[in-house]
Amino acid sequence: MALPFREIMSSPTFRFEVGTSSFEVHRAAITKESPVLDKLMNGSMEEARQGVARLEDVSEETFVRFTQFAYTGDYVPPSFQIAAGAEELEKSNPYASDDDPWKLIQSKGKKKSHSFDRFDEGEAQRLFKNVEYELPRSRTALLAACEARPNRGSDEDYTPVFLGHAELYVFADQYGIKDLKTLVLHKLHRLLVVFSAYESRVTDIVALVRYTYTNTPFCDNIADQFREMVLLYVASQFKKIGRSQDFVDLVAEGGSFAADLILKLQENM
Repeated sequence: MALPFREIMSSPTFRFEVGTSSFEVHRAAITKESPVLDKLMNGSMEEARQGVARLEDVSEETFVRFTQFAYTGDYVPPSFQIAAGAEELEKSNPYASDDDPWKLIQSKGKKKSHSFDRFDEGEAQRLFKNVEYELPRSRTALLAACEARPNRGSDEDYTPVFLGHAELYVFADQYGIKDLKTLVLHKLHRLLVVFSAYESRVTDIVALVRYTYTNTPFCDNIADQFREMVLLYVASQFKKIGRSQDFVDLVAEGGSFAADLILKLQENM
């Protein structure tokens, strides 16, 4: 059950030191998401008494995305980069409207007599229901940033986008944040569905596979959900990416990924 926001904001703060930065957060925002961090912040360890803890093996960017999720229920993934040597693309928000979001709402209706006896209440109700008020730019920009943006050219490097999701998933798995794991799976899946696997961008997929198979668990013959999703995506795109030398080199290394890929391809033969 979600905590009332007032309860979160009135809870004591706790400081996390990550990398070279310190982040002051409300205890309730964090502890409601992670039982592991709850013990760290409210248990009998020195960190709880001091009100400060250092987190190793996590980047500042990943921790910021986690705190954004803890407060808002969503997070903004990293942006893509323009590949080295590519021409600069026009940097515009593909989700932004050319219209002024603060324009007046205009409703066109038939002119009515000033007599209240002829007032059409049903027409007024219809007009009221059909009026639409724009969200502020800050809100629409946040919603757009949280959505999956398909790549639009081979010069858009999506490696930081993929790894941003993957690193957040690994962090969530480490600290028992189930809802965040679910959200990452949802968001990365939506991105991969619309991702165009250009030949020069197979390196982005290879980077995702390498990170996934290095950092996600495989215990008691049960593969991690994130690993399963990445494997299924690669199998679904095999005819397109299988001819890339970068991908051939990855498979030639052997290991768990190569074995899993062969089994997955056999399942669909």
